[in-house]
Amino acid sequence: MAHILVYLQRTPQGLHPGSALALCIARDIASNRGASITALCPGDAGTIDGGTVRTAGRFGADVMVFFGPNGLADTIERLAPVHLLTPWSTEGLAAVQDVGLGAAVPRWICTARPPGAGADTVTGIVAGTLPWHALDAELDAEYLGDVDASTLPDWVGPAACLVQEGDAPGFSMVSRGPLHFVAGAKHDAGTQETLERLGAVSVATDDLASITQGSLLWFSDGAQPLPDALQACAPHVRTIVLAGEDGGFDPSWMHAQLVLPGPWEHALARLQEPLWRAALA
Repeated sequence: MAHILVYLQRTPQGLHPGSALALCIARDIASNRGASITALCPGDAGTIDGGTVRTAGRFGADVMVFFGPNGLADTIERLAPVHLLTPWSTEGLAAVQDVGLGAAVPRWICTARPPGAGADTVTGIVAGTLPWHALDAELDAEYLGDVDASTLPDWVGPAACLVQEGDAPGFSMVSRGPLHFVAGAKHDAGTQETLERLGAVSVATDDLASITQGSLLWFSDGAQPLPDALQACAPHVRTIVLAGEDGGFDPSWMHAQLVLPGPWEHALARLQEPLWRAALA
């Protein structure tokens, strides 16, 4: 049987949106072609692993594996996957760059069940919509022998101390806390009205490092490079790029967790649609 691997990046809000959509894309490919999906994540057998396992099954994985420093490369050698999917993020791209399968090819997923969607040998997923699978699968996690040697992000330790295993974060589109937007963009009246209705708070680019929680909206006129200042955002801040109408793609989107297409006012309005509101909770 053919194998598809999906790298799961964890955040304080649960699974990275790019990993969630990667699982959904993989599930569609696997169902059409008779392949199996193995989700892989660096782990430590701690309390937040439970949320990762639940979410992996919900979005389409058949197998959940937690690995250490050599686990991803060893799994690739053992399974010889036809596809490896990962978020188009700093962590996701670093995880797959030296596994011998070539460079990641970016794909911006803006609609659920995109027609004709496929995957390259290594695919980096930019998230622009909600996950579309909600399966009832219950997975049993497998831990590889080197899992205890995993290098995990600094936020994992404090997060693990704050949750019981059953309450571990699984997935959320945005971060709990205030909604910020970067001042300076020339908003039209409709966009400004929507920002006010959402209770969004203006913040200067120079002050991004001072935001410790919530979500941050960055308005872009098409596929423009994101400023280096966005890299200073805290892990508990979810960065959402509103990319405008021009389409295209920019590699710097690796510094955002969501990139929403379309006119700014319409993209903002999506955050208030019923399905999005449910995902925001």
